[in-house]
Amino acid sequence: MFKQFYPDRFYDSAYDIAYDELYRQGYRGIIFDVDNTVLVQDPVYPVYVDTNVMAGRKILYLNSNEENGFLPLPDSSQKVDIIYLCSPNNPTGAVMGRSDLMKI
Repeated sequence: MFKQFYPDRFYDSAYDIAYDELYRQGYRGIIFDVDNTVLVQDPVYPVYVDTNVMAGRKILYLNSNEENGFLPLPDSSQKVDIIYLCSPNNPTGAVMGRSDLMKI
């Protein structure tokens, strides 16, 4: 069904993705292992958390607040597999610059 509506998308890869799989898991669901630990900024666009929770992944949060300019950086002691960097952040609007990204 998905192929019928979007014939040029996702079908040039090695994956055969059914429409209901794409909707239920999010496209990320077939790329990353369910045993991965995910680090997200808080607050963050809810879909980044929801799709990973539905897939069964462990979620860790970075606390965004006024003190860190709503741009928390990961602590090097945190062992994670996936880091979601939402920049500009939704809902805070904070934007990471090149120097912030280089610290990661």
